[in-house]
Amino acid sequence: MNVNLPATDVLTSGLFWFVLVLVVVLSLVALGLARVRRWIQARAALHPAALWVLPRQREPAPTERATMDAIVMLREDHKQAEQMFKLLEKDDLSVVPDICAALTVHAQIEEEIFYPVVRAEVEDAQDDIGEAVQEHHLVKILISELQSLTPDDVEYRSKAIVLMELVRHHVEEEEGELFPDVRSALGRNRLQELGAVMQERRAELVGATA
Repeated sequence: MNVNLPATDVLTSGLFWFVLVLVVVLSLVALGLARVRRWIQARAALHPAALWVLPRQREPAPTERATMDAIVMLREDHKQAEQMFKLLEKDDLSVVPDICAALTVHAQIEEEIFYPVVRAEVEDAQDDIGEAVQEHHLVKILISELQSLTPDDVEYRSKAIVLMELVRHHVEEEEGELFPDVRSALGRNRLQELGAVMQERRAELVGATA
């Protein structure tokens, strides 16, 4: 017995099977690509040069990078200085010029931006700022003297050690006394605004000395 299906039923049935087959094929392709990518990643772990096969992540533009608040930025400077001091303690005098350069930029940013804002907006920090400025003055004298010497000079290492000890004392007072008062008084948003200005100034200073 022959049953003739209407043309519309035949068309609908054929479309259903076509879509079903298409979905299956696409699923298999996606599964295959996932397996290929996992294989490439495994190979790249053993052979870093194979990473060129994978799509590279776009570097964020400068405006997309998170802005550090002012105190976080200054603490990061302190950490970097301490890392260089540890090399100095191992008699690596080659790090002294880098110490002088980093401290010069750090002090200038504090004196031009951070300290004036703290003076104006944090009433209880006046004495701390006054002492910090005087310590900066001594740091600048030592840096100037070091820059006029060479590592072969007898006084070079001793002056570098005195500079290290002075800065460590300065950092201890800032992080232990000044920074908590400033954070409490200014708050997160104000410190982020200040940090953005300080980062911009740092870029200018580092670019000028590059």
